Amino acid sequence: MNKYILFLSFLLAMSACSTKKVEKDNNKTTEVTMSTEKPSLHNQEVTIDDAPALIGEIRESDLQKDSYNEWYSFYKKDYKVNEEVVQSFKNDLKDVDVKVFIGTWCSDSQDKGPAFFKIMEEADYPTDEIHMFSLDRDKKGLDNQETTYHVSHVPTFIFLKNGKEMGRIVESPINSLEEDIRDILKGNPQTPNYAE
Repeated sequence: MNKYILFLSFLLAMSACSTKKVEKDNNKTTEVTMSTEKPSLHNQEVTIDDAPALIGEIRESDLQKDSYNEWYSFYKKDYKVNEEVVQSFKNDLKDVDVKVFIGTWCSDSQDKGPAFFKIMEEADYPTDEIHMFSLDRDKKGLDNQETTYHVSHVPTFIFLKNGKEMGRIVESPINSLEEDIRDILKGNPQTPNYAE
């Protein structure tokens, strides 16, 4: 009898790992299936405006599959990198940490996110070391990183060295992505949009 109870307990525990979570967004209920596999990053897919959206920490590879790849590939291929400006800051990226906050539902993120990754590739920055967080319409994620870094708009690109913020680009660059990145890395950051 004890073996039978132990076996039933095991089955119940296993079925609890594959649950369905109900999300409420603007009076709309969305059902999200949670995976039984342990994800390498803490994220989930939800529905925003009747389209799939990612929330939480993601990688560039997450944007290169399924419904995200259509816009991601288009904007990345379409963007023309200013190689001369990239060469001027390429060596300044050493020991720099990069945090990116996007919304997969946001047209500015869909345009600037792929362009940013193309620029960083051109600069030989290891893009797998970029910490990217996808937020919902309320600019909320899963791990409160948006609060830690005071993010109020997407996309936001933050550059840090030794844990100290060097500068950021908020929603759109002041000049161009390349020029604003260069200015941040050279110690002359532009005042970002929506600065307090």
